[in-house]
Amino acid sequence: MIHVYIASSLAVGFALCPSLSNAQSATRDSTAHNSSTLLASLSAAYAVNKTQQGNSFNNITVNGSFFFQHDLQRDSTWRHQHRVVADLSYIKFVDSIWVKGIDRLQANFLWSRNTRKWTQSWSVVFATQWLPDIKYSYDPDRQKMVSRNVGGICVPGSLELGYGATWYPWPGSSLQFAFATAKLLSAPKATLLDPTKEHLVQTTSTVFDIYYGASLLVNIKHTLSDRVDWINTSRFFANGADRDHVALDFTNRIAVKLFKYVQLRFDTRLGYDPLVSYNMKFSQEVTLGLYYEHHKS
Repeated sequence: MIHVYIASSLAVGFALCPSLSNAQSATRDSTAHNSSTLLASLSAAYAVNKTQQGNSFNNITVNGSFFFQHDLQRDSTWRHQHRVVADLSYIKFVDSIWVKGIDRLQANFLWSRNTRKWTQSWSVVFATQWLPDIKYSYDPDRQKMVSRNVGGICVPGSLELGYGATWYPWPGSSLQFAFATAKLLSAPKATLLDPTKEHLVQTTSTVFDIYYGASLLVNIKHTLSDRVDWINTSRFFANGADRDHVALDFTNRIAVKLFKYVQLRFDTRLGYDPLVSYNMKFSQEVTLGLYYEHHKS
């Protein structure tokens, strides 16, 4: 497992002239902040999984991941936090073939006003996958199982526009409670739990819907100790109180630095999508490997 980490910070401050310096300019100087973080890894893991259909299986997984975050705080009024995460893994079952496992691309853009603990904020969240899924079905004419590609980039996909309040518990971490959220969703028909259900727009292979509700956006990057880092990128959406009107995408990582170039990583993922299944999707991976980390400030 290889990690690349780049971080930089820049403090910005100014005064029109020494005689005009006041508390406001001092506050602006002390709060200005600009930092970036880049993480990339390639690892192998032994995984225990439970699918949305309730099946359990164990396997070997090869996973590549990417993480980039940019934090900018111009003064005591405005700040933004942009994050892009990507994961792509392949699974090897015993005495079987390689299949695609985790496939995720997510970009979170968060802008907030005021730098107190709670702020009003605006967010844009885009989520999709990189590669098409492979579906197997029985062909009675050929009397065998055949495969076909389903979906791809932007299918399935979602675009969420949110307005609400944000809490910054630590530098580099934020939780946005967006009580006004518009969600545009696309999904391939072949993956739907109920293909006969009506949708806003539908083609021969894809459906589109727009929902309005509330959401929670979690961006956590926090150092728990000198050897333990915590990264969480999660989102929750709801426009009702029953199982058909909530959705969850929870991704949590705990990285433990055992030695200089050895890291133990715990990745936990939970997913719930009522369009696909009423069962919770769960994945727990434990990875031990080599890593490289670089700091610049």
